[in-house]
Amino acid sequence: MDKSKKINFIGGYLELFVPLPPIYEFGDWKIRVIGKIVASDETTKAEGKKILIQKGFTTNGNKENEFYKIIDLDFV
Repeated sequence: MDKSKKINFIGGYLELFVPLPPIYEFGDWKIRVIGKIVASDETTKAEGKKILIQKGFTTNGNKENEFYKIIDLDFV
């Protein structure tokens, strides 16, 4: 289940993808979204980081250009 989406910006793009199916945890369904920055230089990488942080993503430890976000799924 590797679904992806690209967000283009000047000098690069962000690749958002879901590596695993949703997980049922503590009474809620949760899904983990990974965001990777693909850019031509450091200035455009900084722009990609800014976009991901504005969208609520968090840094992924020691992976410099990879961010993640955990989303709660509501089935109403």
